[in-house]
Amino acid sequence: MDKYTTEDELAILEPAQMYAFNLGENDDDVYTMVEPATAAAAKYSTYMELYHAATAYKESIGKLFTEQTNALKAGYKNAETMQKFIETLQPAYNRAMFADKGAATATEEAPLDVTSLIVNPDFYNNASNGWTGIEASQNEYGQQVVGNDVKGINSELWNKDPFTFSQKIVGLPAGTYELRVTALYRDGGAVNAELVEKYNSEIGTETGWTNNNAKLFAKTSDENNQMVDLKAIEALKNPEPSFTEGHFKLDKGASEYDDDDNLIEPAYEQNLYLEENLDENGNPKYPFDTKVGDYYYPSSMYGFYCACQKYPEVFKNSVQITIEDGETLEIGLTKTKKLDGDWVIFDDFQLFYLSGDTFKEMLTGVEEVAAPVKKGDKAIYNLAGQKVDASYKGIIIQDGVKRLNK
Repeated sequence: MDKYTTEDELAILEPAQMYAFNLGENDDDVYTMVEPATAAAAKYSTYMELYHAATAYKESIGKLFTEQTNALKAGYKNAETMQKFIETLQPAYNRAMFADKGAATATEEAPLDVTSLIVNPDFYNNASNGWTGIEASQNEYGQQVVGNDVKGINSELWNKDPFTFSQKIVGLPAGTYELRVTALYRDGGAVNAELVEKYNSEIGTETGWTNNNAKLFAKTSDENNQMVDLKAIEALKNPEPSFTEGHFKLDKGASEYDDDDNLIEPAYEQNLYLEENLDENGNPKYPFDTKVGDYYYPSSMYGFYCACQKYPEVFKNSVQITIEDGETLEIGLTKTKKLDGDWVIFDDFQLFYLSGDTFKEMLTGVEEVAAPVKKGDKAIYNLAGQKVDASYKGIIIQDGVKRLNK
């Protein structure tokens, strides 16, 4: 029954009123139908009581449903509740995913790529989503036009106090992992000949480069905290400039668009050889590379991006860690000291599973397969005993033999 309004109630009352009026027209009329009128009024009164009761009941039921729905929503929106939910399901999901992708045969030379477990590893959509501790950034030189959108090409932390920039991964199977990132650390506002000479004289000594304040880390606890210094910018030996021209951040105020708001011209372009981009010594200014001696050193996010395309191995950093079942792995970057104008720039975090006993044991347990497999049976089964076809990727059993199907 729908909730009634004042107008609804008047519509119900009107027939009863007219019925009463029609019983007599004059003051001295004798009402010969008093009893039927009284009975009609009683029925109407009962009907209205039921009507009000039904409306109140409907409202109470609706309120109850609303309260229950809100309670459920609030429960699942609670960060702590959601984290417990994820931590409960993630280990089982990860084990199944690792097994299906061939973790049993993973080695240091042929590791299993599990980068999909990292949130926002390439900073394509945002400089910091998924990462905590400090907010990273992307300026116009850290973005490029993709269709009608602006997408990130890397992320940076410039001139920051000591920080930790990290995220946690739960539910990983026990084993040895390798964390990789493309990154460098510049120890100050710019590279200069003095710093390059100092770096080359110190590197290889017992202390190494004294200005290395930024590190890549992977940890499960303070006791199991594996760290490595990020590549120092002075270590680079790039014989050519990173780029001579570039297209940067989308700026509608400076660009041409068609009637459908589609970009016609690149939003931003600079040429290395234009006079206004050279300093008093004839060397290119920001955002172009800094030249020291015979080598070029990136000074902007776009310069770093282009240098990574030309020299992909130069900026690679990696660290390995062994973890146990049930441990939470924290990965990221940390800086222990601030130097004015110092710069940490990074892109493409990757995580690889190298080895572990968990999945190697699967290669020896044919008897554990749910569906019996006999010699001569050319059908293909996965580890769950389910029949699959030849396109299935992962560990399979065929003719009584377990092997990895790639």
